[in-house]
This record gives sequence, C-alpha cells and structure tokens, in this order.
Amino acid sequence: MVAKEKCIFKPFILWLNENKLLLLFILVYSLILTMANEFFFVSKRMQNYDQAIYQYIGYLVTKGKMPYVDAFDHKGPLVYLIYAISCLINMKWGPWLINFIIMAATLGISYYIAYRFVGKALAVLINLILYSGFIRLDFKGGTPEFFAGLFMAVSLYYLIDHYTMQSISKKHLLIFGACNAGIFWLKHSTMITLLLLCALIIAELAVKKKILIIGRYIFWYVIGFLGVSIVVCGWLFINNAMEKMIEDYFVANLMYAGNTSLLNRAKSFLYLSSHPSVVIIWLMLAVYIIFQISGKATESSEGKNLVLHTTIALIVSLLFLAMPGRNYYHYLSTLFPLWVLMAACMMKIFLFVKVKKRIFIGTSSLIVIICLFVYPNFQELYPACVSSWTADSSKTRLINVINQYVSEKGQISILGGSAGLYLATGHDSATTYPYIASAVLNDPNRGIDYREQINSNSPEIIVSEPRQNEYQILGYDVLKKYYLMDIIDSQKVYVRKDRAHFSSVTEELKAIVDLENYLSLLSRLDNCTIFFAVKDTQGNELDEPLINRLELLGFKNLNELLEKENHSFAGIIEDGKAVFQQVGAADEAIMYEGEIDGTPFYLESKTYQYGNLASIRVNGIEYAVNRRGLNIVVYRNSTQEVIDTVAFDTNDRNYICYR
Repeated sequence: MVAKEKCIFKPFILWLNENKLLLLFILVYSLILTMANEFFFVSKRMQNYDQAIYQYIGYLVTKGKMPYVDAFDHKGPLVYLIYAISCLINMKWGPWLINFIIMAATLGISYYIAYRFVGKALAVLINLILYSGFIRLDFKGGTPEFFAGLFMAVSLYYLIDHYTMQSISKKHLLIFGACNAGIFWLKHSTMITLLLLCALIIAELAVKKKILIIGRYIFWYVIGFLGVSIVVCGWLFINNAMEKMIEDYFVANLMYAGNTSLLNRAKSFLYLSSHPSVVIIWLMLAVYIIFQISGKATESSEGKNLVLHTTIALIVSLLFLAMPGRNYYHYLSTLFPLWVLMAACMMKIFLFVKVKKRIFIGTSSLIVIICLFVYPNFQELYPACVSSWTADSSKTRLINVINQYVSEKGQISILGGSAGLYLATGHDSATTYPYIASAVLNDPNRGIDYREQINSNSPEIIVSEPRQNEYQILGYDVLKKYYLMDIIDSQKVYVRKDRAHFSSVTEELKAIVDLENYLSLLSRLDNCTIFFAVKDTQGNELDEPLINRLELLGFKNLNELLEKENHSFAGIIEDGKAVFQQVGAADEAIMYEGEIDGTPFYLESKTYQYGNLASIRVNGIEYAVNRRGLNIVVYRNSTQEVIDTVAFDTNDRNYICYR
C-alpha cells in the first residue's frame, strides 16, 4: 500500500473550514476600509503628495535607481521597497492591492490579539468598533505608519506571551525583533511604543532579579532585529545610499521636530487624543479605574501590569507622535493593534467583575451609547469614496498642459508633493529630488545641489505648487529661462523658453517672469500705454543695466533711483516716449491723473513709511498688483483694454514676479 502524501496546506485548510465567517469578515471589512484609498482600482484621481512620492520612488527602484541618491525623501527605505513590489504588480492598482493585503493581515492578527482575552464574538466586535476609526484618518492607508501597523500587530501578539505565560520563546523573540526592525525602517518614531513596553518588562524582571531572562530576551531580540536590518542596510550600502539615508531619514526628521513650539505640540497631542478610537480607550480606562477604586476588579497581577504598561505606552506614544506639532490622524495608524489589545484586556476584566450582572450590562451600554455620539458614522465613508474616485478636473488640465509642452524624452520638475505627475505624464524627474521638502531648503548645500541639477538637466516643465516659493528654491538665474505658461488651481506651470510658442507679443508678455526680458519686450509693443508706480521702495537691487532698459523705453535721468534710500516713482510711456515721469523722496507721495483718448487714469506712488501704496487706476478700475517694487500696467490704446498687470520686487535679488 502506498502511503498518502502529506498535504502541507492541511493546517490552513483546517483553519479555513473552522473560520469561514471570520475570514469573510476580515476580507469584507478590509475592502470597506480601503475603498477610499486613491489607489483603489475604480479611482480616477491622480495620486497626490506622500503616497504619490512613495510610489514614484518605488517605481525608480524597479528601474534600478536608489532612494536618497536618485530620489530624495525623508521616510524609511522599507516603504520604497513595498511600493516597488506594488509597481511590479501593477502601476495603477498594485499599491491598493498591497494596502488591502496589509489591512487584512493587520485585522486578522488584531482579531487573534483580542481572542487571547475574550471570545470570538467580542474579539470581532472590538475590531469592528475600533478599526472603524480608520475612516477618520487623513490618509486612507499607504503610509509608513500604516504598513508599520502590521509589524506592530505581530509584535504585540508575541509580546503578550510575557504577561499570559510569563515567558517568550526564542522563536517568538526572533520574530518580535524582526518586526521591530520592520517598524524602525518604515518610520522610526512609531517604534517608541514597543521600546517602552520592552523597557517596562525589563524593569519588572530587574526588580524580580531575573537577570538571565533579561539577557536572553535582549540577545534574541537583537538577533531578530539585526537579521532584517542587515538586509536593508546591505542593500543601501552596496548601492552607495547609506550615507544619504542617514542624512535624510534621521537628520532631516530631527529637523522637523526641532523647530516646533511646545504650544503646537500640546495642540497636536490633544488632537491625536480626540481621535474616536482613542476616545473609546479613554472611556474604557475610566470605567476600569472606577472598578479598581471600588475594589470590584478581580484580575490577576499580570492583567493589571498589561493594562498599566499599555496605558503608559499609549500616552507616551501620543506625546511622541505630537512632537512634530502636526495635526495628522494618520500618525495613529500604527497604534490600532495596541488599542485592540487594551480594549480586549479591559473587557476580560469587566466580564469577571464581582458586581450584579445588570450593573455590568448598564455600564457597557453607557459606553456604547457614548461611543455612538463620538464615533465616526459609516456614512462618512461615502463622501470619502466619492472624493477619492472622482477625477480631479484641475489635475487633468495640469496633465494636459504638461503633455502639450514636454517632449517624448523630456523631464519635468515638481516643486511640491505631486510626484504623481511624473507617473501620470509618463516622464521622469530632472533632479534627485522628486519633490522639494523643507529639509532641502533648510540645508544650504542641498539647495545649491538642487539648483545645479536644475541648471544641468534643464527640465522642460517646472510645476510649482501653492505652498512653494519657486524664487527661493530656484533663484532668478534659473527662472529667467522659463515662461509662466499657466496657473491651474494655484499651481504654476513654467515652460522652458525653447519649448514655448506664442501667437502674439502680448501672449509672450503675460508669460514672462523675469524683469530684464519683460522690460525688453515692452519696447516691442505698438500702440500701447505703459504705467509705472513704485510701492514701498524702488529697491536696492535696481542696477545700471535695469535703469538703462527703463531709459530705452523712453524715460530720462533715472540714476536717482540707484541711490540706496527709498524713492517714490511714477511714470507713463506712450509709443516709446515718456509722457510723464517723477522721482520723489521717501516722504513725497506722487499723484497724477489724466486721460488717454478720453479714458481717465490715475497714478499714485507712496513709500513704506508714507502710505505704502502703488495705485494704477484706468477708467476708475484699480489694476496695480500693489506689491513692493515696480508695479506695471500695460494698456492697449486701440482696444481700450488692459492687457497685462504685474509687479517686480526690485528689493529682492530674485526680482520676484507677482501677477
């Protein structure tokens, strides 16, 4: 008789037969919680900001490039490897599939964390209630904190052994250390929770003088931690990215937290503490403390220690996550398994409280009622999904404009967080920074490096997002090589001059952002009247070449404006002749009015301490941008319309252009 071949999947099949409903719950609930993810396969929205940056760098990894060297960001290297795997699966929905798998795995392990203390029904209920708070996160997954949540769940599952069995096996310590390394290389700040719990366990063992156990715990933990870390660091070291990783992942993150006020940190702590899932834990802790004070609780000392340790870990974790002073709920993603552990442990205690049954039921009902008032309604999921699935019209316009001007092998540069534009347009970054973060701007060497890359690579398109200062990032010498071709939803699209095309001089005039070329182009205009008015100061950065350009337009004897003291100034050029010009002292306001073919106009120039105003009104309508420096309005006489209005800050060496 031939022996039956042993089925290696038999344990899984047996588990599946016994837990069909549980698996269905995990899969359906994971689907619900990840439906609002912008990578969801029905989404028509271009990925934005952090998730798009991770995906783009992951895409570069699949092309043999390295984070920190070929693409700047200040997150841990493991997140880019995760996104690289997702890009290999599918560029569109691959990241969502990874999100779904990690969500399902985290939920499954969280269930078994709860199941170690309570029955199946309560374990499901705890996860159902607490994880519905995921709907309230500002990012619906895809962040390092979210991925770290899986490693947190596994770590806590094995850490419980110390409290329930008074010992952790060698195998579990290895897994625990490896999972801690996973968290560390995703986002090191979220590791504080486990480090604190480990410290509390070691302190407890030290009090009991169990030194050998402490040594055993630390040894196998370190072996597990190093096992993962050696692989990650080896990959970075072989590809010459180790030094840059230290600079970007560790130093840059310290810079973010270092400049935050205590008040902002306190506000952030209160904000994070008000998340619905955290509020549930606060409520349960309050009831637990009441039972402890009343002497009704009968749990073991291990149960008390677990509640105490996890409570301390939660509070310190919230304080630590609040250090950057940012009100981002997605920072809490990693902590969901911890809340499940706390809730399950306390629920077990409540179930065995020596009070009448109706009192326990009443207290539990009160908690549920309060939760209904503070907890997110699943109706919030619908607008979140609609927002995520609907195409962003401004982004579609932006992509169309970029594709209109960029060549097949051209490169683009994004000043901001929309790294998704690279993938959406099918083009690569022109620099080692797929986006500009404050860490780059705060480091003078990095800023210089960025400008050198821009100069050498000469991207055909530069997109500047609303929160970015392109003049600070790029400088005048770079920007004068570009036209401002469009502004879409406050996003500026700059096109390299050799790639742009115009049907008229007027169109070109509206796109110029550098003062030299603007003044030169003004001299080519026919049948136009050009109004000038100074606000605040004529500027210390006005030099002889610029004065010469103004005089070529028709003005005369403007050398007084080169003096390093404030002057008011107003002037009018009509068909190459100065019909009015006046330079005043700092305390002298210039006011002038007249008509052009019957159309009235009014000019006014006042310096900083004496009115601080530039006014250019045509036919009663104010057209001056009213910013520091030279304010210019161009009026076409034949059509009686203003064709351009602009201001150049001549007190800034970049001659910042305002429109």
